[in-house]
Amino acid sequence: MTRESEPVVRKYHMGSFQWIARAHGVSRRDVLRGGMAWGFMALPGTLAGGAELKGRIKQSVCLWCYQGFMQKQKMSLDDFAAACAKLGLRSIELVNPEQWPTLQKHGLICAMCNSHSIPKGLNRKENHEECLARIRKSIDAAADARGSPT
Repeated sequence: MTRESEPVVRKYHMGSFQWIARAHGVSRRDVLRGGMAWGFMALPGTLAGGAELKGRIKQSVCLWCYQGFMQKQKMSLDDFAAACAKLGLRSIELVNPEQWPTLQKHGLICAMCNSHSIPKGLNRKENHEECLARIRKSIDAAADARGSPT
């Protein structure tokens, strides 16, 4: 039996995206070409209009992970936030304070704000002063923002 003709019953051997894709007759490559999870927004009965959420799990995405996708699709932060809210996400992480009003407009929060970069982080003593200054600035911005849990 070839991989493409395997029955859907073997769902426990596949990742969730593979199982959903196969259940809707879409290949994993098609999903990856179409922008990962965003490809599922068009599929009926999946993430876009599927089961009602119970609110127990609070999921989020990190903005920087989707920057390339957003640029290719010419998608603004406003459109991205609207799509995230539609998916039932609660937060978009690592967003700058000046972008928080866009998230709030869609009922989203930023539970983890930006401070310093990964390459220039606290792992080196020479970066401590700059990193701590940026962390304190982010804490102050979060304290000033209404409805921000950070």
